[in-house]
Amino acid sequence: MGKRYQIEIIMRHAQVGGGWRLSLIEDGVEVGAGRFPADPDADPEAKAAWLTALDDDERADWALRAGSYEPGQMWAKFLSDQAYAAAEAEGRAWLGSR
Repeated sequence: MGKRYQIEIIMRHAQVGGGWRLSLIEDGVEVGAGRFPADPDADPEAKAAWLTALDDDERADWALRAGSYEPGQMWAKFLSDQAYAAAEAEGRAWLGSR
């Protein structure tokens, strides 16, 4: 029987930068990991630029996704989604190389 490979993506606490932690697992043993932070307070200028660039429909969409019209919540959701997508892409690339 061949080796079993899997990935696991777990949310990280805000106190350590938020975002996601990727675990690369081979036969039940973690053989690698990566951190994908999503700290909404890390770059206020990027937040302002992102919010300014949103049109009304995009703003409504992010408010729905975030569950809030509060700009900080929408920005946090955007960063979290981006970090998750990056973790998933890296994990899938690792799986594909096996």
